[in-house]
Amino acid sequence: NASQVSEKEFNNICQHAIALEFGKEPHTIKVKKPYKEGYNKVIVGYIRPADNTTWNYECQINKYDNKIIWRVLPGSEINEVGRWRDGSNGFQNDDATITYKVQPDTIEIQLKYPDGSTSKSNFRRK
Repeated sequence: NASQVSEKEFNNICQHAIALEFGKEPHTIKVKKPYKEGYNKVIVGYIRPADNTTWNYECQINKYDNKIIWRVLPGSEINEVGRWRDGSNGFQNDDATITYKVQPDTIEIQLKYPDGSTSKSNFRRK
């Protein structure tokens, strides 16, 4: 039940979603602006070791259908706010659908790609 998810867990959901999307370890994704009730967004980022560039992302978390959408924010290489990755505006065959499932001891994040394949990540609830 998403209504029982803590603010810290919403931060972790965003970290895991971005890590899955970009093939990173979740612990390398840092929370820059944590989740707050009523705002429903988390800002995270990481420094890419290959070139030392900063990459920032904003996750919007929908507690009613357990979906997450994201967009890139300005960082080292990007100077503008990107589009929401939600499969709209002609991108339905390009964007993965990201969902999360709340279980008693874990929260699972799943990316479902347009070709039907999936990637999953989970973390233990405190």
